[in-house]
Amino acid sequence: MKNNNKPHAPIWETGLHHANKSTRCGAKTRRKTPCLGPAMPNGRCRLHGGKSTGPRTSEGLEKSKKANWKHGRRSAETIRQRKESMTVRRHLKRLLNFVDKKNDPKISN
Repeated sequence: MKNNNKPHAPIWETGLHHANKSTRCGAKTRRKTPCLGPAMPNGRCRLHGGKSTGPRTSEGLEKSKKANWKHGRRSAETIRQRKESMTVRRHLKRLLNFVDKKNDPKISN
């Protein structure tokens, strides 16, 4: 049986009251109006949290470098190896051309 003598507020209403009292984000929207989302400790809402400061420690910097590593085809080490192999290839090609010209019967006599 309900007690109709006392009016009561639903539980969600008290939570809504506390949420409305929280500080607001204030980031400007495209319409130049402030964002009214509840702010986090840094003063912005979860959508406008601000730019990341990025990794500070050497360990964090290494992690971020490896996080975007795709295949390594353009890494400094691979480019250096590719250049070395191309120079070896060029030398071999010149050597083979030289040997072919020496052994060609039309040219030798």
